[in-house]
Amino acid sequence: MKSTKSNTQINNTLLSKLPNIIKTELSYESSLQNTKIVQKETELASDTYDMINKQYKNDLATISDVLDALNDLEKANFKLQESFFNQRRTITELLHAKGVLNY
Repeated sequence: MKSTKSNTQINNTLLSKLPNIIKTELSYESSLQNTKIVQKETELASDTYDMINKQYKNDLATISDVLDALNDLEKANFKLQESFFNQRRTITELLHAKGVLNY
């Protein structure tokens, strides 16, 4: 009888944590997708900078255009680092929600 009661308590505890686990799993999946998107943005910003820089070397663009492209590239790189941080934060939250990580 005692074993059934403790099993019921364990099941109730797991069921109460289930919405939080699902939420954190979705957050983690979202952060993975966001990282892929931001990586593409960074590649695009890098390609744009390379193109503008070549145009500048051939007197087809101004130094202002080059600096704008470089600024966009730096912003994209920063956004990528933020994305990596968010990805690691969400995996930590997921592990905590599952009870694997305690803090």
